[in-house]
Amino acid sequence: MNDFDKKLSIFGRVFAGIMLLGVFGLAFNRFTGWFGRQEWGEQRSAFLVAFGVAITLLLRRWLLPVAWVWDFVAFGVSGLPMIVGQHLRYERRRKAAIRRHVQRRR
Repeated sequence: MNDFDKKLSIFGRVFAGIMLLGVFGLAFNRFTGWFGRQEWGEQRSAFLVAFGVAITLLLRRWLLPVAWVWDFVAFGVSGLPMIVGQHLRYERRRKAAIRRHVQRRR
């Protein structure tokens, strides 16, 4: 960790932290989509939330300088892909249900 601190400036650490949290958010969103499609995974989203928060906090503490505002940035950067992904999956299911309903009425 000391080597990491010495090689990167504050800006470099913040940029690296934001990039890694964003990549984590994208990867975790894909995992969440897969997890939700499994029969055994439907009612276990609380475990995913706890795991995602733990990873976000660990990355944030390790990568970004100490300041309370970075907690909000870390959650925003890692959580946004997950929020958007869940919304898109919901909309896809909702539209598919509407299409099925319309087709049955014909």
